[in-house]
Formats: sequence, C-alpha cells, structure tokens
Amino acid sequence: MKLKFFSLTRIIEDTKTTATRFPLAMLTAFLGTIISLVLLHIEGLSCDSSDILTKVLMILIIAFPLAIVIVLFGEQQQWKEKEQMMANIAVILFLIAYYLLIPVNFFEIEKIFLMRYFMWIIAFVIVISFIPFLQKEKAKINIFWQYNCDIISSLALTILYALSIQIGLAIALSSIDFLFNIKIDYKRYMELWIIVVGIFSTTFFLSRIPKNISQREETDFYPRELRLFSQYVLVPLVTMYFIILYAYVAKILITWDWPESVLAYMILGFSFLGILTYIILYPQREKVEWIKKAGRIFYLILIPQVGMLFWALWFRIAQYGITEKRYFVFIFGLWLLGIGIYFLRGKKKDIRLIPITISVIILICSFGPWGAFAVSKKNQIGRLEKILIKNHILINNKIQKSEKEVTFDDRKEISAIIRYLIDVHGVDSIQSWFNQDLSLFKEEKEVKCGRRGISSYALPPKIVKEFLGLNYVNQWDIKRHTRKDFYLYTVQSSEEILDISEYDYMVMIKKSSGEIGELNGDNYRFELESNKKEFIIFKNDVILTRISMQEFWKNIVKQYFQEGKSSFSRDEMKAVYKDKKIKLALYLTYISSKRQKDGSYNIKNMSGQLLFSL
Repeated sequence: MKLKFFSLTRIIEDTKTTATRFPLAMLTAFLGTIISLVLLHIEGLSCDSSDILTKVLMILIIAFPLAIVIVLFGEQQQWKEKEQMMANIAVILFLIAYYLLIPVNFFEIEKIFLMRYFMWIIAFVIVISFIPFLQKEKAKINIFWQYNCDIISSLALTILYALSIQIGLAIALSSIDFLFNIKIDYKRYMELWIIVVGIFSTTFFLSRIPKNISQREETDFYPRELRLFSQYVLVPLVTMYFIILYAYVAKILITWDWPESVLAYMILGFSFLGILTYIILYPQREKVEWIKKAGRIFYLILIPQVGMLFWALWFRIAQYGITEKRYFVFIFGLWLLGIGIYFLRGKKKDIRLIPITISVIILICSFGPWGAFAVSKKNQIGRLEKILIKNHILINNKIQKSEKEVTFDDRKEISAIIRYLIDVHGVDSIQSWFNQDLSLFKEEKEVKCGRRGISSYALPPKIVKEFLGLNYVNQWDIKRHTRKDFYLYTVQSSEEILDISEYDYMVMIKKSSGEIGELNGDNYRFELESNKKEFIIFKNDVILTRISMQEFWKNIVKQYFQEGKSSFSRDEMKAVYKDKKIKLALYLTYISSKRQKDGSYNIKNMSGQLLFSL
C-alpha cells in the first residue's frame, strides 16, 4: 500500500472547500493576520493609522465566530446562495456600525466597552455549539452531543498542532541563529505565531467543523477515553468539592460565622464543573443506571448550595454594593437554580438548554438599564452619594471640600467607589457633581506610538485629595484596621545624606535588641521594650537611660490607620532624645507591629540607624 505523507494538491483542495463554505470567516482571518503583522511593526505608522488598524482588528476578531454562526444557521435553514449572501452583508453592516461606536482614540477606550466586547465574543462562540439544532424535528440530542464533541476535539487538535508547529519553527530559527551566527530578530518568532494562529489554525479548525449535521445518524459510539476520564477523574473531583462545600456550610451553621467572600465564586465554579460532567456523561445515562442516579443527586445537592451562594453574595453586596462580578454571580446563581429545577422536574432534560440560556443571558446582560454595567453604575453612584451627603461633602449635588474629619471606613468606601467608577465607567460617571472639568486633571502616561494616554490609577487619588479634601485610601489598605500586624518603612531619596555631624557614634539596628560595643572600656547595648514602647540603653548591663517612644508611636499609628499611610519620610520616622548622660537620634527605616489582646499595637521589630554621643 502506498502512503502519501504529504499532498500539496490535497491541501489546496481542502482549503478551497473550506473557503467556499466559510468565505467571510476565512476573509476575516486573513485580513486579521495581515493587520496583526503590520501592527507588529508599528514604528513606521502614524498614531491615527495605528488606532484605525487596532480597531479594525477588534472588528475582525468578533466577526470570526459570528461568520461561522451565519454559515451553520444557513445550512440548518437550507438557505440558497442569495440568502447566504444577504446574511453576510447584514453581518458586515453590523460590524461597520460597531466600528463607528469605538472611540476615536483606541487607547482611551473605557473598560466597560472592552468588557462588553469580550462578552459578545464569548456569546457568539457559545452560539456555535447549538445554532444547527434549533429546529425541533431535526434536533436529536445525541447528535447535538456528538457535534459538540467533534467541535471540542477539533479545537483541542488545532491548539496542539499550532503549538507543535510554532515550537518546531522556533527551534529551527534558534538553531540557525546559534549555528550560523545569524542574528534573528525576536519579531520573526512573533510573525510566525501570528501566521500559524491567523492562517493555519483558523483554516484547520474551519475544515473540521462537521457538515450535513441535520442528516447525521445517531450512533451509540462513546469514546472510551472520555468515559474513563469523566468516570474516574471528573466525578470523584465534583464529589470531593461538594463534600468540602457542605462541610464548610456545616461549620458556618455551628459557629454562626459569616461565610467567606470567595464562597460564592467557589460554588459557582464547582457547579459549572458538575454541569460539565453531567453533559459529558449525558449519552450514557440511559445505559448506565448509576450515571442517571448521579445526575439526579447532583441537582438535588446543587440547589441548597445555590442558597448558600446567595447568602454569601448578600453579605458582599450589603457591604460593598453591586459590581459587574457580583451582578453576574447573582444572575448565574438564578440560572443554576432554574437549571437544577428543570433537570429535576422536567421530562425531556434537553441539554441544549444549557448553552442556549448562557449565551442569551450574556447578550441580554451586556446592555440596557437592566444590564450588568448600568445596574452596577447606578448602585455604586447611589452608595457614594449617601456617604458624601452624610459627611457634608456633597451639598446640593455639588462637591465641597471636607471641613470635618472623616472616618477611615468612610474614606475607604469613598476611595474604593471612585476608583471603581473611574476605572470602569470613566470620569463622566461623576462629572455632574464637580464644577471643574475632571478630564483636564487626568494624569498621563506613555502609551504606544509615542502618544500620551490616560492613567486610571493616578486620577482617583487626585480627585479624593484635591476636590474632596480627604486622604486617599489605597485598595491594599482597605482592611488595615482589622489586621493582626502591619509594617511601616521609610522612603528616602538616593541623594539624601544622613547628617551625623552632631554625634560621635553610629550603630546599625537590625532587630529589637543588640550590642553597641565597647566604648572607653565600657560595654554598651540596647533593647526595645515592645509593650511599654521604651528604647533602653545599657552600660555594663546597668540601665543607662530609658527613652519613651509613646508619643512617637502614637503619631505613627494614627497616620497609618486614619490617613492610610504606610511609608514615611526620614524625619517622620525619627526619634530624638537628650539628657545629662546621652544624646541620641533614632532613624528607623522599618518597623513591624503586632496587635495585642487589648487591641493596642506593640513594636515587634525594627531596623535603622542609632546616632549618639555620651
């Protein structure tokens, strides 16, 4: 038998067939590859050209799954060539309209726009899984399962081939570089990857999408490897996860302690894993009795966990309000509850309902006053408004600088909400409260093409400090008032020189006690009394002097908790003392503290320089 390891003619024919079936998808992949290669060498482009090409690339990426959906739906509806062409034109018009909605300067696109963009891509990709199975008379569930099994295996094979080709070609280039001393620019590797992904991977994947789906016959074939994987890996994992979750629920009920904030996300993730396992085992449910029973048990134990999900989520929303993440946790919690009831009470148990409802939820929640972004924005603005009014900062819908001390918790909330609103929804979300144009106060940073772009990290502290008159609380300092320990340090310029002219000796301090050394025949050492906040100098093991650090420590701790500071200047971390026996200056560069049972904080350890004269 003659084996053909490589046939250029066969490759060309298969590519033509794929291009004939998916012309728009192939065109978007080809154009996307060309634009990506051009953007890789962006130095020669103007900023405007860079923006245009980047936005076109965004459109082509979202067009790829949408073009596949149109073809598969047309095949299911048995469209003629004219109808298919009209559908493609409709897609192109939609993409043009979407392009016009993208901001002129790509680097000023708000996060909300990008989040909605990726939501739509995910929704369109999911639609591929069920679009050929919308007509009931042609929708045999086992064929639906086999179709998706083929799609996923094709995707996995495409990724494997792409990685293999890229790694092989990269090794070949590296070998040429090493053996022949030919300098190969790193961009050559990037160019290879763009071509492999943009041309080979897309063509290979499209060529393996099943054809004549409505005419396929149901078979009893079930991959042995998939059965072993799901039976001996997925099922035990799902079982173990839910045992852990129920054990944690039991702990909460016994101790009556609030659930951890991550619990809702864990329940959501484990539930999706359980549903995925159910889908994988779906064709075997009528043949293997334990699989059928296990599916029912899974949905029975799922519903109480959804209740725990809502409980954990309620605590977070009560504390910090609604954000896009919490919105989707709530929505998909409702979805889990609905799916659980359906598969427990429903007669058909149609697994097509799972991807259909997920894609519909994503699309519906991506826009409108009911959507994730509008609801989150309205809720957070409402919370911020209440806090500002309570502290007499928002008066008659206009911001006034605070004249009274605002608690750390309120400053924490104000800083967090402003940071969120500006980062996700932009400065326009709070502009109406300010007489000043906030866009004029945006701090800039270097971005691609030499342009100055907006730094979303610098603006919130500027607004809180300059317009509200408050000390900004960094997101990492949000829980500092509940910490068991904390750390303080000195920030100093490399050009800043320590003045030692007034002192005779200098000792480096690296811990809370240590030897100073022998001076004029006497031995000196120091020790920090943590609880009493006293710095003690010993001379021949006899206390020479006690230096109280109470006022120093009280001032530092106040700034840490009330103003959110953890870094200080050299002068702020300086303690000076003088008596008849000794004159000293303690310059601390690092302090660690630990919380005591009475709620106070001691000085656990420290480092710095000790300057003194006897």
